[in-house]
Amino acid sequence: KPGSLSGNIDLSTYSAVKVQVDNGKFLGSVTHAVGYSPMPQGGKLSDCEISQITKWINAGALNN
Repeated sequence: KPGSLSGNIDLSTYSAVKVQVDNGKFLGSVTHAVGYSPMPQGGKLSDCEISQITKWINAGALNN
């Protein structure tokens, strides 16, 4: 929801997600890396989900 963004990461459209993927903020946030706003807040995705996201990014983060 763009009007209530936390961490200034807009994921409302594929184009917005791709920008965050390309600049590294998406994966940094998903993995809760130091210096990034953690996503999701209040918890962390499973290792399997993070692996799936990493594979998607490494494959070019296609809109599929």
